[in-house]
Amino acid sequence: MKKKASISKRERAELEKKGEQLKKTPDDPMLSSRVGYLFNKAGQPKKASKYLWMAFRSFIKSGQYSMAVMIADELLSIHTHNVEIMHKLSQVADQKNIEVPVLKVYRKYKGFHKIPLFSHLSEIEFLQLLKASRYHDVKRNKTIIKEGAKGDDIYLVVEGRVRVVKKIKRKKEAVVGILGEGDFMGEIAYMSDKRRSASIIAEIPCQLLSWKGDAIRELNDQHPQVTQVLFKAFWERSLDTVLSLSPLFMHMDKEERQTIIERFEQKTYAPKEVVLHEGECNPEEAIYIVKKGESAVFSEEKGSFRRPVAVLKIGDIFGEYSALLNKPCTATVMAKTPLEVFTLQRDVFVEMVSRDSTMAKILEELGGERLQETLVQMPYFQLIQELGA
Repeated sequence: MKKKASISKRERAELEKKGEQLKKTPDDPMLSSRVGYLFNKAGQPKKASKYLWMAFRSFIKSGQYSMAVMIADELLSIHTHNVEIMHKLSQVADQKNIEVPVLKVYRKYKGFHKIPLFSHLSEIEFLQLLKASRYHDVKRNKTIIKEGAKGDDIYLVVEGRVRVVKKIKRKKEAVVGILGEGDFMGEIAYMSDKRRSASIIAEIPCQLLSWKGDAIRELNDQHPQVTQVLFKAFWERSLDTVLSLSPLFMHMDKEERQTIIERFEQKTYAPKEVVLHEGECNPEEAIYIVKKGESAVFSEEKGSFRRPVAVLKIGDIFGEYSALLNKPCTATVMAKTPLEVFTLQRDVFVEMVSRDSTMAKILEELGGERLQETLVQMPYFQLIQELGA
């Protein structure tokens, strides 16, 4: 968006006069800096940048470093976090022991480029991402995110380690995960527009970067190639979280879960849309894990009546027996709310169960539990009414 012109008639006349003078003495940094300043004030950043760069390089060349810093400030108002400006300023400041406040941020952030998540971004793309971020020094045992709170800020652990804590029964809490360098947190609330699903507490002193939800959305509009990195990380992180909450996969450590993440796919369903039909084959030949939303499980009865068996929420699995045994589904599963699921193809699932005795045992236990479920715990009429059955 163009900067609104706010130049006076006197300044416009000065701009024309100095522009003519500069044609005769193009190496005059004071002249080119004034012309650049006036163009910037007039709302012409491209022309301003041309003349300010001329002044900046001339001041550096002639050793007038304090003047170069002043010009750099004006340039940075046009090209925020410009890599070349920052790099030159950093060199000058180091050589001449000049204090430049903006470099404190630059030097700290520059080191974050080593994080594998960002390593394939160009430095310019990387700094575009950092431009929208905030930096945090966090003390040990400080709560960064509180379970149940509102907020869509996303955090990245740059240095340190945090623990993920969830309430299980009444006031009891359990540590469900540990996150370290390069890990994201808070992305589930950002993507689902819901309250925080867990508390995040600093295990040791940490350095974090954070992005406001609106900043991420704006960045995606302006620089989609940069946010592709973030969204890939969010997808992997959200799947890892769901797997860590799923009874079938929670026995795996993070490294084991990472080895299977790429084998999952994602699907969405509208409310009342049927995912699986009782008596019919599993259409995806896959197991399903609820990522977001709720689904209702029904057992078909005579006529059009259906007996509700369960409501499945985040981390819950369904379709595993029809996929594993390659048989018709034993119940109907319908989306109760907008539903997002992760799916894992039958052949991959069979391979996992065959080499993971713990998974096979958990699968057997889950089957026994489901056979013993009763209607007493299910708000039957409310569920039927909600689904319009």
